[in-house]
Amino acid sequence: MAPYRVNLFNELGRYCDLTVCFEQQNEASRDTTWFATAGSGFKTIRLKYWDQPLGRVKFDVLNYLKKRDVDLAIAYEYSTVTGILFILACRLKGVPYILNCDGALFEKTSFKDHFKRFLIKGAAACFANGDHARRYFLQFGAREAAIYPHHFTSLYEKDIPLELKGRAEKEHLRKELLPDPVSRVVLTAGRFIRSKRIDVLISAWAAMPSDWLLVIAGSGELEGEYRRQLKELDLENVLLTGHLGPAALSQWYQASDVFVLPTESDVWGLVVNEALAAGLPVITTDKCIAGLELIVDHENGYVLPVGDVGLLVGRLKALLGDERELSRLATNALRSIQGHTYEACAKAHFEVMQQLLGSGSTGPHPPHEQERT
Repeated sequence: MAPYRVNLFNELGRYCDLTVCFEQQNEASRDTTWFATAGSGFKTIRLKYWDQPLGRVKFDVLNYLKKRDVDLAIAYEYSTVTGILFILACRLKGVPYILNCDGALFEKTSFKDHFKRFLIKGAAACFANGDHARRYFLQFGAREAAIYPHHFTSLYEKDIPLELKGRAEKEHLRKELLPDPVSRVVLTAGRFIRSKRIDVLISAWAAMPSDWLLVIAGSGELEGEYRRQLKELDLENVLLTGHLGPAALSQWYQASDVFVLPTESDVWGLVVNEALAAGLPVITTDKCIAGLELIVDHENGYVLPVGDVGLLVGRLKALLGDERELSRLATNALRSIQGHTYEACAKAHFEVMQQLLGSGSTGPHPPHEQERT
């Protein structure tokens, strides 16, 4: 039950009678404090054994295609046995289904790819969150005309301002967050897991001026390693905040100058969207799909090779040392993320659903007007 998907389902539930079957509650490394208010805009079914790993097959998913009059199915997970069973049941019962891809890293082909091709070719439509997802679907036999793009996001319209906050407002916020003044703030955020490669950013930070601050927002199993690395490099201009909720993290976005995501593997990376919405130029890697889809070098940030500490040092120093260039990239960053919202994504999804079903409905409607799932 990833937060960004739950929010999208809430928005999509404004357009139709939406029921969502959840195969698994959450990953162990995710914070779950948000869960209490999740799912207010749709019906929720928690499959039997949903508190157990994805390897456990949840056969009861088949029951809901038997008992309900289902017009259309959307599969957000089709690499697990449970997800595959759901799609096969749709095919057997003649229920049209849509497959969704929230980002894709291309890997070497394997035997299971033949079965994946069978599932994708049978889809009535494919929701692709960018060019990488589009090419992923094409690789497995989807028709170009059946692939529909949308903006993948973790933002509502209200989260994306039309104009940047002034420098004075940024400085005021820093005074509230920090005991001592600093001239530049660089932010990274994410779970403390190996693939995020925060160690690369820490290594690069050893070359930065002492009055520049690196803020590392997050928590996880590698915190001890990061603290040892900081001690070995004798770095005092680094702040580990621990896990931050959305409101607290938003403050750091607003107080920062640049966002860095040094990941070695991210099928998207929603923090890139969030940083752009705060008007932050983003420096990330060629293994971050959000970076490859959203970041244009020298326009709203930079995309670097994974693990290149020297190049990261050079980009940070050049950008943070040039106030005019920093301002230009910040303006472009905010402009580049306009329209990437839950509202726009749900509307785009529903328009495809209308097209597939031949519906005459034109927009959101209250529950008493909803007819079928």
